[in-house]
Amino acid sequence: MYSNPLTVPLSLPLRRKDVKNSSAVETAVSLCSPSCQTQWGGFRTEETAAVHVPYSSTPCGIALGCEDGSVFLFHAKPTQSPADDSGVSPKTTRQDSGTAAPLRHLSPGRATPRSASPSPVKINFTPFQVSRSRIVSSVSSEQVEAPKNYVDFEEETEKLKRMLKGKGAKERTPDEPRSSREGSASPDKGARSPTRSSSAVPTIGSVSKEKAISTPPSPHVHRDTSGEAELHSTLSLRCHIIPPQSGHSAAVSALKVVDHDRYMVCLYKSGRIAVHSTIDGLCLGSVNIDHQTVHQRSGQESSTRLPVLWNWSSLDAVRYAESNIIVACASREDSYISSVLEDQELGQQARMALFELRKEQEQDPTGMTFIKIGEQLLDGPLECLAPSQVTQGLPWLVRVSSSRHLVLRSIDRSNHLTPEKEISESTSSRSLPLPNPFKALASLSKEQISDEDDDGAAGGETFLGEEVDLGNVPLKSTVLGLRLHNMGETVRVLAWSQSEISVLDVTSISMKVLSVYSISGVRDAEWITCDSFVAVNSTSAATYVLVGADANNGEMGAQHPVDSQCNTQPKLLHSHPLPLCDVICLTNSGDVFYTDVETGQRRLQRIAMEECSKVQLLWKARSVPFPDGDDAYLTSALPIELDLIILGFSDGHLGRSSLSRCTVNSAGDAVSDFSDIPLNGYITSIFTADNERTEEKFLVGGADDGSIAVWALESLKLRAQWVVFTEPLTEVMQFRGEAAGRMRGSLFCVSRDGTVAVVTIDGLQFLYILPASVAPLQKVCIGGDNLLLVYTDHRARLWDARTREFWRSMNMEKADEMLKQGGWVEWAIGSSERTISSALSVMARTSGVDAASSMLLDMEALLRYAIHPAPQSPEGNAPMKLMQLRSVLSALLTFGVSDAVDQICQGKLGATRSQISPGCSSHGSSVLYVEHGPASPWNTSPEVSAIRLLALLAILQVIGQYEDLLDDANTVTGFYAGSLGESLGPLYTPPSLPLLARTWLFSTVSELRQAARVLFDVGVIKLSDTETMELVEHWQDQLPSRRSHDVESIRSATALFICGFVAVEKYTLLPTNALTDVAKSIALYLHDEASQWRALAIELCSRGFAIWQQHVDAVEMLRALFTLATSTRKDAISPHNIGVQARSAVLQIATNNPALFMTTLTIDILHPRTLSHRKSILQLVIFLIRKKPLTLYSNLPRLVEAVVKSLDPNSTVSRDAVLDSATEILGHVVRTYPTVDFHMATQRLAVGTSEGAVVMYDLKTATRLYVLEGHKKRTTACSFSPDGRRLVTLSLEESLLLVWKVGSSFSSFFNPGAPPRQGHTGSEPYKTLSFNIGEEAHMTLTNTLEYVQFEWPTDRSVKVKIRQSTLTFST
Repeated sequence: MYSNPLTVPLSLPLRRKDVKNSSAVETAVSLCSPSCQTQWGGFRTEETAAVHVPYSSTPCGIALGCEDGSVFLFHAKPTQSPADDSGVSPKTTRQDSGTAAPLRHLSPGRATPRSASPSPVKINFTPFQVSRSRIVSSVSSEQVEAPKNYVDFEEETEKLKRMLKGKGAKERTPDEPRSSREGSASPDKGARSPTRSSSAVPTIGSVSKEKAISTPPSPHVHRDTSGEAELHSTLSLRCHIIPPQSGHSAAVSALKVVDHDRYMVCLYKSGRIAVHSTIDGLCLGSVNIDHQTVHQRSGQESSTRLPVLWNWSSLDAVRYAESNIIVACASREDSYISSVLEDQELGQQARMALFELRKEQEQDPTGMTFIKIGEQLLDGPLECLAPSQVTQGLPWLVRVSSSRHLVLRSIDRSNHLTPEKEISESTSSRSLPLPNPFKALASLSKEQISDEDDDGAAGGETFLGEEVDLGNVPLKSTVLGLRLHNMGETVRVLAWSQSEISVLDVTSISMKVLSVYSISGVRDAEWITCDSFVAVNSTSAATYVLVGADANNGEMGAQHPVDSQCNTQPKLLHSHPLPLCDVICLTNSGDVFYTDVETGQRRLQRIAMEECSKVQLLWKARSVPFPDGDDAYLTSALPIELDLIILGFSDGHLGRSSLSRCTVNSAGDAVSDFSDIPLNGYITSIFTADNERTEEKFLVGGADDGSIAVWALESLKLRAQWVVFTEPLTEVMQFRGEAAGRMRGSLFCVSRDGTVAVVTIDGLQFLYILPASVAPLQKVCIGGDNLLLVYTDHRARLWDARTREFWRSMNMEKADEMLKQGGWVEWAIGSSERTISSALSVMARTSGVDAASSMLLDMEALLRYAIHPAPQSPEGNAPMKLMQLRSVLSALLTFGVSDAVDQICQGKLGATRSQISPGCSSHGSSVLYVEHGPASPWNTSPEVSAIRLLALLAILQVIGQYEDLLDDANTVTGFYAGSLGESLGPLYTPPSLPLLARTWLFSTVSELRQAARVLFDVGVIKLSDTETMELVEHWQDQLPSRRSHDVESIRSATALFICGFVAVEKYTLLPTNALTDVAKSIALYLHDEASQWRALAIELCSRGFAIWQQHVDAVEMLRALFTLATSTRKDAISPHNIGVQARSAVLQIATNNPALFMTTLTIDILHPRTLSHRKSILQLVIFLIRKKPLTLYSNLPRLVEAVVKSLDPNSTVSRDAVLDSATEILGHVVRTYPTVDFHMATQRLAVGTSEGAVVMYDLKTATRLYVLEGHKKRTTACSFSPDGRRLVTLSLEESLLLVWKVGSSFSSFFNPGAPPRQGHTGSEPYKTLSFNIGEEAHMTLTNTLEYVQFEWPTDRSVKVKIRQSTLTFST
């Protein structure tokens, strides 16, 4: 089952002292080491600059991947008023009708009044506010080319060709890509520039805020400008994405934006692929290439795992049908080859993996999933492979082999899009189908690859067509890169080497060389149009245009268009110098984006490759991260408990702090005491350890000088220090228990480069050091005196822990055989116990200073801790818990939105403006955001709003349980749940409905489920009618009743949650078929004993049973609820308490629909399916009497009669089975309801009715004896005399007390079924006594159950107590 718990990253204040304009994320981006860069989104024109860009439109932005595995996102600043510094934009709820909206964007719309019909949303600003000064300043005095209003005959030939292809003269089809970068203007990866020097980078040109208008020389590069707008002059830093694991092997090697710029695919050097939203940075899914295999065919054996270390560094994507095909490529680690395969001659080889990226993940409706569809070993460099989407037909994979041949293969996924195949997973890679790895790597030929791949990819299904060799690429040296441009049925190829560049036209069966041109030092290139491209080298970027050439390579002029029938020649149009920078990003719009650092401040810049174009500054850090002489800053944090957090600083000191101290203070002021002796460097990591013999607790940490240090936890005194590494410490594992053998109690310290140091904690002695491997360390195995280290290249090293000698190196197959013999204990790297606290944990340790100073808060663990006291915790720790809850509340609140709410939070709830910045977490990745104002957290995305609101409302619920805080907590809850949208206006982004549904389905904490329900209900109420219909229409097809093959999927349950609760709130808007589908889905889950979603069905029955009963068998649905309400079986699957929910639903139905309820209850008592079922129903009646007696009051006679008949003496077995339960029910009825009384000696039972009659039963025979009819209005109470010969009945509405003779008489023997004679009055009461008690005669039913009582002093005297009045009567 999928589980994605609610985790909130908390970023602590970075500096010891408060510094203005200081942002931890901004500091991290200035200090990072970029590895790649990508750009997306359309440019903005001046005409549209004043219009707010909705969040779902995906405004243009830049992503910066780093060597530590993290990614920074930059978004274009939306237009706003000068007073608004929030840097936000309004949202939309639906995508364009022509584009399917992604699931993560199906959130409620903007806060609007509820109306009977759709109404447009009013925007409180004018979209075009242009002042006179702006108009004047926008007029350029430069000469421009006027629009043509005549026919240019020289262009008619090109127009005709475009028209024959189904396009206009100067337009392009919306879905036609500009180049091989399908659906995006971003490149595969950033080209790495030479190493930047420590000095300031020289300024190139001046900062240009407006693009100059100029007329380039002929021939002009005709760009496709449809849908483009000019990029804003500045960007804003949006967020920092932190991966689950960081380090050198987790470096981001490539970024790719797909699906209309909504999603960003990240490829890591280690082989991990993740997809993130470009809007909020949240991770939507990830996969490890080596951990997922292609579907294995029967009879085919798994391949040998090769001792090869692959560096995954190339990423591309192509659109196919309704999905994206992700192509990832890797090359071998050269240092590994030289150390392991020294005697082998190896050629150029690359490894390719194909994945299908699916939006609708069954295990998570708000996420995405990767399905591996192929894997291959290729001869040739990875840079020379690219996919291309032709206008008609299948996508292509075009590559250059090691022999410089251009090879083409088609991708055919049509037969495997549905149904989804099961993907098997393993913990090891089945990477390549080669029997002998050493021989294969040395002599793998093209023929061998073809033979092994005839049936598809690496032992999987057939997805790739046959290879077509189109001939030799006319370059004299090794091909370094390949770029494709789609031209319909032809693909134009740009290939380059160290000294040449070649242009080719390729079809599915042929290749034509258009030109070969000498251009030296090309590092990267990109197509702009089919006739122009941009190329960069180490010092400059240049734009070239293809022109026709004669036989002597002379230019033929613009009258000769470039096509495959003539020779062409690149002509230089523009050139621009490039500074020394970290990474460069080329786009198919001809722009060059790059990043560098100037005087310690990172900046992003853009060069539009046009004549006289200047460098445009897009973003620059506001301040130098840590100027000389600045105070120490926070570099690491280890939460041990909520009130004990250990902080590490850049000056080598440790500090003791707590969550509450960090909330209101800077990093320095939050520390209560520091360590005594500093280390010679900044603290990079901190871990906990303990001495099993003395039970003393220690802190183990490292500094950037490669040292290992041990401190006493209680005093923070430095106990030991060793400088043994050349890289910082990243992991510490302590071996505990008898299974660790000789290593028991030792610390296994791992550095960033994989070197291992073994230290004993008892005595604090350094034992020995184990050298590093080229491949990262994966796990440690201990068996007796043997120590086995397993690495990610599928090799292992065996050491003797006793003699400290290296025994041998082996492949993973041999290592597995050894481990299967038993006697081994394994520890996985990265799974060490880093914190004692169950609510707080550390983030990735080497992903920037902001991540190093952040913690992960598990909201469910925190709420359980706050509600349920620990077994060993003192009883008086409630104030401490409240202080901790206030600290979290302070971090989650956004002060400045409402002054009145801020006053309540500060004055009544004890919250303060916090120094802690909260983020979001998803699929193991965390995101730290840069807040630009109080509205900033609420306009990022529906998911971010939902996560923060869920955490905030859950904390407020717990705080409301404390004395005198309930009203204030409810006031703040009401504001954030219902009024936040009105306060923020168009800036507010409502929470995501699917995420709220998922939280309710999976959370084990009632406060979180309640918060999800409240937010969901508010979101549904604020939807317009049109939005409601669209929401239900989208999810209706996913309901369980419509997906018989996939009833138990999370997606089906989410669809039922959304459609069901929408129907409860707005059932009049929904069509009958939708209501029927929902009702059938509820019944489906209710009647399925194995379903994990029964709690959802019960909740919907409780809320809307009156709606569902019109579309399904209501009696059967109610019987299913009866069964669940009385079941004693514990459900270990669902986090909800099924029995409690079912009983609550039964109570609700009994209150709202008593007729149906009593009918079903009576039938099940009188005619049960089984005796155990009848017994369960009787137990349910007892529950109803205890919890909600008024529910049964009006139908009490029917209930009693059914219980009495269940005691039929003619059915001995049935009577014995229910005797105890029936007796218990009658006892509860008599004690609870004054209208019922029982006489033990005579076994008579009297029941008063609302019509005034009193029914007499004989429990000996389980029959009705007779009916006493004396009252004209409701009977309030009745009571037997002690001897059982008198029965008094009371009616407050009549102010009458009637006395009846009910003892056995001679006449009743001859007239069975008739009431006894009442003396001279016949059938009239023996006595009629009136009274007057004033207003008490109008007492409510509830009060009669409590305040009307009988007391018999003697057999013929009774006292009636009515509240405080006592009446005495003689009977």
